[in-house]
Amino acid sequence: FDAGNDCPIELLHCVNLGLVKYAMRATIASLSIAKREQLKAIINGLDSSTFPKPFSGHQLVHHVKSLNGKDIHAFCQIAPFALQDVADPEVVEMWIEISSFSASVYAGSTEDIEEYINDLDCQLDRMICAIFGCKFCWDIVKPKLHMLRECPFYVRRFGPLKCSGAETPESHNKVIRSEIISTNRKNTSRDVARNFATKLAAQHLLTSG
Repeated sequence: FDAGNDCPIELLHCVNLGLVKYAMRATIASLSIAKREQLKAIINGLDSSTFPKPFSGHQLVHHVKSLNGKDIHAFCQIAPFALQDVADPEVVEMWIEISSFSASVYAGSTEDIEEYINDLDCQLDRMICAIFGCKFCWDIVKPKLHMLRECPFYVRRFGPLKCSGAETPESHNKVIRSEIISTNRKNTSRDVARNFATKLAAQHLLTSG
């Protein structure tokens, strides 16, 4: 087992909770108060019914430091359109490249793996060049961006990276999080375990043992 070669990049934390989160925070921080209000209005005018989770302009802009992966992924999809008349042209260009790369790297299948890898490699080059064209590039250039440069290697080794993503296991956290409201925080693991045990016991009795 080779930890460096046998552990593929985890998309959730390297893309949505890494690159996209850093870019989103830096972009909104660079906007004036008037521009932020304009961005909120533009986002509110978009139809979010086709997204997994509805969003609002106030939520995405005002609470930019408290968003989860789904919110950040939604902003990545709408940013190239929402920022057109709000941000500088180089910032819009950066978001076009980030959004394009995100759509490609989250592909679940491909007919031609070599063509897919070549496209991914080119998109990475364009995205990195676009990032360095922004005045706040050093707020985005972090170790996770360096890790993304290895995407073509891991795709060739494991196939599309979405197949080894952690989104589905991570979504199970909400089940545990729903039980934390019934704890005094002194021994959280014990309280959560007891809550689950009580519910399983009740289920056992209600289903006639």
